[in-house]
Amino acid sequence: MLARYGVLSVSRAYLKFPDRRRQLLAAAAEVAGAEGLDQLTMAGLAKAAGVSRQLVYEHFPDRAALVRDLLVDRFSALDDTVASSARATGAAGPSLRVACELMLALPASDRHLLRSLLLRAATPEHELAQLATVLRERVIDRWST
Repeated sequence: MLARYGVLSVSRAYLKFPDRRRQLLAAAAEVAGAEGLDQLTMAGLAKAAGVSRQLVYEHFPDRAALVRDLLVDRFSALDDTVASSARATGAAGPSLRVACELMLALPASDRHLLRSLLLRAATPEHELAQLATVLRERVIDRWST
């Protein structure tokens, strides 16, 4: 109907909330993995995912929440593997070799994403510095004896 007024509507497939969230996180991972976390914006994610900014904000209240959820999505399996390795080896914790193998097995875009965030801990005024510090402390706690 809007087409006759010169407005074309772009229809997108309806996805249930969890499916749309997964789609948005996948698009966010692509943007952040290719261009870095600083280039991941709500508007940029909306454009990359082919959705409205309003829809992005329905899933993530702000950029920090988006980045936090992206990291949980991308690295929870790695964290679980490191934790199970630590339980299996006892108090000694996972070996440095196992930790390095796990990190190197990540896709290049995920390694870039992780490196990009960990660098933020060195810049206290950066909006993601607190999240980066928490992640860095967790990595040190998990992977060091």
